[in-house]
Amino acid sequence: MNKDVPDELTDELGLYAEGLGLDSLDAAELSAQLEDEFGSDPFSAALEAGDDLPETVGEIVAYYGVASSA
Repeated sequence: MNKDVPDELTDELGLYAEGLGLDSLDAAELSAQLEDEFGSDPFSAALEAGDDLPETVGEIVAYYGVASSA
């Protein structure tokens, strides 16, 4: 994972590459952790619906319907 993670996460921050630097294993681990914590996760939901996987922090936040404070 990218060691230069910003102090503040924004909705626009990408999950991969220049954002948080997640690779496919990191994304799978995040998916499992979200599933354990909340009972569902945006990665599995997207796959089941045939949609694109989340690519930003904001897409994950929106999946859970959490209002942004920004």
